[in-house]
Amino acid sequence: MSSEQLPPFEKNKGFKISTSPNPDWKYGQRIEETPEGRAWAEGEKAGWTVVDTSKEETRRLYAIGIAGIVPRPIAFVSSVSKDGVENLAPFSWFNQVCPNPFVVSFSCAHGGQKGVKDTLANVLSGAGFTINIISEPWIEQSNVCSTDAPLEVSEWPISGLTKVPSIHVKAPRVKESAFSMECELLQTVEVKDPATNNPVSTLVLAQVKYIHMRNDILDPVRGLPDPAKYKPMARMGGLTYARVSEGFALPRPPWDSMPEDVKQRFGGAADSTQESSSSSCSNSSIYAMPAVQLPPFDLNKGFKYTSSPVPTWRYGQSIESTPEGKAWAEGEKAGWTVIDPTKETARRMYAITVAGIAPRPIAFISSISQDGVENLAPFSWFNMVTPDPPVITFGVSHVSGAAKDTLRNVLAGTGFTVNIISAPWVEQSHICSAVAPPDVSEWPISGLTKAPSILVKAARVKESAFSMECELFHTVEIRSPVDNVITSTLVVAHVKYIHMRNDVLDPVRGIPDPAKLKPVAKMGGLSYAVVTEGFTLPRAPSWETVAEGQCAAEDGAIAIPPVTSSKKATA
Repeated sequence: MSSEQLPPFEKNKGFKISTSPNPDWKYGQRIEETPEGRAWAEGEKAGWTVVDTSKEETRRLYAIGIAGIVPRPIAFVSSVSKDGVENLAPFSWFNQVCPNPFVVSFSCAHGGQKGVKDTLANVLSGAGFTINIISEPWIEQSNVCSTDAPLEVSEWPISGLTKVPSIHVKAPRVKESAFSMECELLQTVEVKDPATNNPVSTLVLAQVKYIHMRNDILDPVRGLPDPAKYKPMARMGGLTYARVSEGFALPRPPWDSMPEDVKQRFGGAADSTQESSSSSCSNSSIYAMPAVQLPPFDLNKGFKYTSSPVPTWRYGQSIESTPEGKAWAEGEKAGWTVIDPTKETARRMYAITVAGIAPRPIAFISSISQDGVENLAPFSWFNMVTPDPPVITFGVSHVSGAAKDTLRNVLAGTGFTVNIISAPWVEQSHICSAVAPPDVSEWPISGLTKAPSILVKAARVKESAFSMECELFHTVEIRSPVDNVITSTLVVAHVKYIHMRNDVLDPVRGIPDPAKLKPVAKMGGLSYAVVTEGFTLPRAPSWETVAEGQCAAEDGAIAIPPVTSSKKATA
């Protein structure tokens, strides 16, 4: 589609807070008991597509994975080679692992003529690197850095972005980024092709030493990134990016404060397939908020494609060269807040990190204990690692050094399922974040439905239109540097089967369509986000094409004039 056919990107949209999709949902209520849920359940009649990952091509698994695990936050990584060449590259298989100590992870795929990507080679050298979160006004500038530039060429000049010195690491920060992190390598996990034993991807775990936040994007009361000001970008499937412009909040559901009749009714390992009506329970509507305060959530909004934020940006153009960029750069005059994680409380670090690394996809995990208790719990420190073999990862925090039910179940080795949450049943998944006793299953109180898996013991969530059957591959324990207590465990797992509901698939490409999948993501605090708008950016052309001046403004592409490679490292 040409840029003339697309509506323009709305620059000053902000972040709209609405009610949740089903604010009148009650404990244990099944999805068919609300009009919104009934419409969602009806779609299952179109059937399912089941993917045996061992029998699919890499390209196909990649397309399915990046379309199903959405929206993904983006790490824009700045690193320096041993020879002093400064590199910039975006990675969307990225998330946090633990807030205390603050650890993040991102995955670098291998392959191509270089084998190991420049970023990974630089990170492994141990000189440190920075992760810079991308905001709307400079997305085109970051996207061009995905070009396959030669080792001796820096992406900084072609991006037009500005270097600023870091405090602790050698690599500079991106001045245009309103949330940047200085990182040191902590550990790597190598994923190999089971057929050839050759490395296909490396998962990088890094400890964040300093955080830099622009004051103008912070909430003035809480001192945390405000999505309306921050404007973080996310990756979807294919070439699509998404903006985060709408969301809602759901209160935390502590088990101990639930009504006694609710705990008695649902506080067992009962089978959730039984008839479940909450009419006799004391709650009327757990999530309801005064209607006068918030507009209703629009479940029929779909996914709107627009032009990119600055479609006229050209190679090497600085951010101040466009009106949108100039307005963004102006905000820096409010100054910066620099955070040393070692001097902050764990609670404060959690609040900062979940607000800064956003939006995050959610893994709704179904697992079974050794005693047969079936567990459900959501985790937003989750993402892909590699498409072939298909590997995913998620972080599980510990409480006072103790592992959560999900982690204990996963470590038992009987497998688990990861179910992507869609808006029509987000309240039902959210209730499962209550810290129920180990002998209590969350299935009954959620009102969700079990569906049998092919390989693993744990059930799938029938209401999920994109589910994955997983087996444990590897774990990494993160310990407090103060007392050596385990604070988090990163779980790395192989995906064995993928179940996709046919009604959410694009009829041509056979991959999830965001307008139909309706994925929800976590933001900071109690907030969730939905992605209702996005745009595509063409893959950055090969460096050879760029250097030879062959990059033309084609249909839907960024209008960019050619540049000449100096074939020399840029300082």
